Amino acid sequence: MGTWHGERVTVRPVPAGEADTFAAYQSGRVAAVPGLDEPTPGHWFLASIDADGQRVGEFVVHIGRDLAECEIGYHVRAEYTGQGIATEAAGLVVDHLFADHDVVRVCASVVPGNVASMRVLEHIGMRFETRAAQAIVDEGGRHDDVRFAMTADDRSSWLERPVIPPEHVELVEIDHRTAHDWRRLETHYTQQRFVSTVDESYTDALFPEPYQGVMSVPWMRGIVADGVRAGFTMVSLTNGTDGGWLLWRLLVDRMHQRRGIGERAIALVVEEARRAGVDRLVTSYVDERGGPEPFYERLGFVRTGAIVDGEVEAALRL
Repeated sequence: MGTWHGERVTVRPVPAGEADTFAAYQSGRVAAVPGLDEPTPGHWFLASIDADGQRVGEFVVHIGRDLAECEIGYHVRAEYTGQGIATEAAGLVVDHLFADHDVVRVCASVVPGNVASMRVLEHIGMRFETRAAQAIVDEGGRHDDVRFAMTADDRSSWLERPVIPPEHVELVEIDHRTAHDWRRLETHYTQQRFVSTVDESYTDALFPEPYQGVMSVPWMRGIVADGVRAGFTMVSLTNGTDGGWLLWRLLVDRMHQRRGIGERAIALVVEEARRAGVDRLVTSYVDERGGPEPFYERLGFVRTGAIVDGEVEAALRL
């Protein structure tokens, strides 16, 4: 019988006698089949997510008849959200599917506003693939379908990624020989509203705009952690009439986040600024839930009260 145990979570088949339905799919989009002991090609398999000795959510799995693709879905009771339960359950199920069912890829559909669910998928290594307009129909009408997916190799790469702080972080110059390689860096999909891509930064560097009548002067560097490309930063050596440097862009690749690399990269920028006699480093960010404000506050940046292009401005005195 397919029962999978994690540190806190157990995912188990729902017996045919249990009348519960999978709350996230009550619209009938998914006709899950209680009583299956294992995910079965051609059917929706229904499982219970158990934690703390009780059922806290549900999981469904659908394996295509050719085993080429498997779709997953999940729902956790409101009082248990934000505790990593869905992430642990999803990791357990995905690892089982790749190891024991030989599926080629696992995918999931999310409605655009469900950022929490997207983060669950990102936290197990899934990547955004596409957004299909008006492709989901449920009791609320039609919605876009935001699709995430991963292969077995993607999962292995995610589990094998470095997770401890690097011994050495440095800023390196970017030139015509390496510019294309730095373009491969990427954030998670849910971070894209806060973090510009390297391509967008290249464009802004090529076509800089003035601020307060002063032309921006880009200075860009790649962030290398223990010899591996891990991030990107771009500074403007001018910041309008108020002076100082502008921390224009900061991106840490999705495979290297939560290792303290961004903080150490900014420390290196601060060193450069002090050597140049600069006494103020300024940045701006989108002021929304999930945004980078706590990160910058932790480093000592303080709001200036200004709003620049719709973003909150904050400054660090050097």
